[in-house]
Amino acid sequence: DKAVIPALIKSLDDKNQANRGAAIYALGSMGSKAKAAKSKLVEILQNQQESDENRANAAMALGEMKKDALSTVPVLVKILENKQNSQHLAISVALALDKIDFRILIPTLVKRLADKDFASVSLNILSNIAFKMKENKDSISNGELTNAISEFETALKIIDDSESEFAKHKVEVLR
Repeated sequence: DKAVIPALIKSLDDKNQANRGAAIYALGSMGSKAKAAKSKLVEILQNQQESDENRANAAMALGEMKKDALSTVPVLVKILENKQNSQHLAISVALALDKIDFRILIPTLVKRLADKDFASVSLNILSNIAFKMKENKDSISNGELTNAISEFETALKIIDDSESEFAKHKVEVLR
């Protein structure tokens, strides 16, 4: 894997979108081994002239790096918060953040519950996070649990006050 990483990083500058896409995909499959590509992947992610598919795959590649991509969290959160981005890109960014550090994702998803076009996605991911936190509560600090519970309570208030239809089983997991 490591021998091809420099060539793949160079391919991220290829003028052909499909070639860039293949390089992004390959780097994503390497996980943390490809962390040298982080800055180029962030560049692609931030480039609004790039295809949504390549931007979404760049986010997913960062997600596959897990904790090694913590430095990219501010960029990912900013993209997720931007309602002008496509739902496909926002979902990919949310899934990437979930892999990097799901706790960072909670406040942004709670805010996006008010966005009728993204509310069900937010609830799905939030309920998955709530389930993970319940399963791993012994490895999460009391402060982090308290913060998450507060965010979940805010989420439930938004859901209760909303006219949108939410999947009842997802709401129950969050409760």
